[in-house]
Amino acid sequence: MRNTPAPWTQGKASDSIVSASCVGIDQPDNDTEFYGGYVICESVHPCNRSLIMAAPDLLAACKAVRFLLFINGEVVPEELDKAITKAEGKVDHEKQ
Repeated sequence: MRNTPAPWTQGKASDSIVSASCVGIDQPDNDTEFYGGYVICESVHPCNRSLIMAAPDLLAACKAVRFLLFINGEVVPEELDKAITKAEGKVDHEKQ
């Protein structure tokens, strides 16, 4: 699964998170201009903003750690694999 590329930043509307580009969308539209980018999410409470904006970087870091553990013959924690799988959309989120 391809995700919208980082960086994810705060949009023009203070409760929105946006990206400068988006997977599968080539042309900006009125919403893109209004929000200041391609909308990742809106109605974001300030206490969640930093975590959401960090999501692409956190996923990349988790994958890097998993790779390093694997190539060094160490055990990859189940929680790490579950988090990566969930972030990549490979699980049914409603069953968790």
